[in-house]
Amino acid sequence: MKVVPDRCQAAIWCGAGEGLRLGEVLGLENSERCIDRSRQELHVVQQLRFHKGQYGGFYLARPKSGSVGDVDLDDHVALALGEHVRKYPPALVELPDITGGTPDPGKQAKRRTVSLLFTDDQGKPIQPDRRAERATAFQPADHAGDVCALVAEEEPAPQHRQHSASRGCG
Repeated sequence: MKVVPDRCQAAIWCGAGEGLRLGEVLGLENSERCIDRSRQELHVVQQLRFHKGQYGGFYLARPKSGSVGDVDLDDHVALALGEHVRKYPPALVELPDITGGTPDPGKQAKRRTVSLLFTDDQGKPIQPDRRAERATAFQPADHAGDVCALVAEEEPAPQHRQHSASRGCG
């Protein structure tokens, strides 16, 4: 974990400890919609997506088919998230939200302001797909998002996702 910038440590724990995919991690909000600290659960209800021609770039969509559900919030992950929020306050970002379904043709997607947990050092969303930058991501990191994308993007080991049968993952 020493090669991962401090700003991305909690993102790695969300992937490794909770079995979240990269887009699911980058779409986490600092709200009960995504994190219910009182019940010690993560609600996997959305992912951050990026497409230049679709919705103007960044947008929120439903997770990959079969991945919606609740995951027990591991104590270590909860501590990492708490420390992350203390050091790097969530950024308010207005995004199109199609988690309720895609809009009818010719209609605008609903937009809402979300309190994203993981952003770059300028408070902007981190692009989930940065394949071109991955070859150099472990050189001295100038961009925290590059390293987050490289490390968190890999599919979690199956044993990490099995603890949430409600997500339909295996």
